[in-house]
Amino acid sequence: MAEPIATALDPAPTSGPDQSSPRRLHPRTTAGVLLAVAVVVLAWAVVAGPLRHTSSADTTSMTPAMGTATVVRTDVAERQQVAGTLGYAGSLTVVGQQSGTVTAVAAPGRVVGPGGKLAEVDGTAIVMMLGQRPAWRSFAVGMSDGPDVRQLETSLRALGFDPAHAMTIDDHFSFASAAAVRRWQQSLGAPQSGVITLGSVVFLPTPIRVTEDQVLLGALTGPGQPLLAGTTTDHEVSVALDAGRQSLVHVGDQVVVTLPDGTTTTKGGDLCQPSRHRRGVRGRERQHGTHRAGHGRPGGPVRRRPSRSGPGPGGDH
Repeated sequence: MAEPIATALDPAPTSGPDQSSPRRLHPRTTAGVLLAVAVVVLAWAVVAGPLRHTSSADTTSMTPAMGTATVVRTDVAERQQVAGTLGYAGSLTVVGQQSGTVTAVAAPGRVVGPGGKLAEVDGTAIVMMLGQRPAWRSFAVGMSDGPDVRQLETSLRALGFDPAHAMTIDDHFSFASAAAVRRWQQSLGAPQSGVITLGSVVFLPTPIRVTEDQVLLGALTGPGQPLLAGTTTDHEVSVALDAGRQSLVHVGDQVVVTLPDGTTTTKGGDLCQPSRHRRGVRGRERQHGTHRAGHGRPGGPVRRRPSRSGPGPGGDH
């Protein structure tokens, strides 16, 4: 009778394994492989199982705390500090229209505002008034209308010589305009004729800070002769900026100015027109019959105007 196959799986005798039956090794080797696979599967179940079968409460406790933040889009700014020179903006030259001997001229450093005296020729004052257009003729009743008349009347009203507002501010020189002129002449101690001769008034767009007298006292002068030079009262910082950095700045950019005492200011701080030259500031150009404003002095293409100051109407310093 044949031996049952099941005995091939019976445990080996205690005296040692049966070396005559090779079929007993085969089932054990297979079991070992399956055991190894089972161990791997079990390990995966232990590690991965909780991640799939964890309750919602446990998942909540395991989730890290999260917060929210507002995302803001802004510009990245870069600042570079450069040395500059504090001065005054613009350049003005006052040209006379009268012939005679120079008897007075404003001293350098003086600020002449509306109603102030720029110079004297033969003892007659040359007075500064605000206006964009130069004076090219005398003012008197019967003259033709023109924008220079409106400019004169506006200045006379601002200086207080038309207190009753009897004068109409227009292009026509009326009897009320002549009355305002007489009040103005009285304040100067001049003959009250109601007529302003050519050269007695110089219209400037801004008060002038005198920097240089261009005529000597006692010298003869005539129409077209420069009397004095000056600047506006606007402060300005000139910077000699290297050509490689000029592309980093643009007209209208705000700048921060650190003053010699260590204080900083951004009030009114912006960049003016850069120079067209390789180095140097090119200022605004203004050309008038009684004054000329030419180029600014070299210094750099970046100019900053921190503030604006000047005398009130009718004053000079």
